[in-house]
Amino acid sequence: MTGSQVGWVLPTFSISRRHRNDEPCPPPMLALFAGAIIGFMKLPDLERAFVRPEKITRYLLSEAHPVGRHKARFFSSFGFSLASWRQLETALLDHAAQHEVAQVETTPFGTACMIDGPLPTPDGRAPQVRAVWFVETGQTAPYFVTA
Repeated sequence: MTGSQVGWVLPTFSISRRHRNDEPCPPPMLALFAGAIIGFMKLPDLERAFVRPEKITRYLLSEAHPVGRHKARFFSSFGFSLASWRQLETALLDHAAQHEVAQVETTPFGTACMIDGPLPTPDGRAPQVRAVWFVETGQTAPYFVTA
């Protein structure tokens, strides 16, 4: 396979992790990436990952967005603000760099990677956050979707 024809084969195995609501967590993935098992994996092409500014300013930190306003309350309770939105951008990129991919879903449009772990925040606390990143079919750079 060439770099632009990366294949994902994701065998799963069972472990006993649970969400806060006591439902089983999806199992961590072993990934067969370009023909080699790489074990627990980081976000592919992490150095090229990006967060669109409007995803933060018009969604995650927007008090006016119908869905985002609830997320805005969550993030603002940890010291993030619209005036300093780049702090959240940096925290999301750091979150992706610090934690392995917990779940992968392949769609006709590309591959979604879910990353679970503590998020660094301005007030020093570290809430558990799931961040979703997406790599479009035919592309290599992951972009942030939601948290």
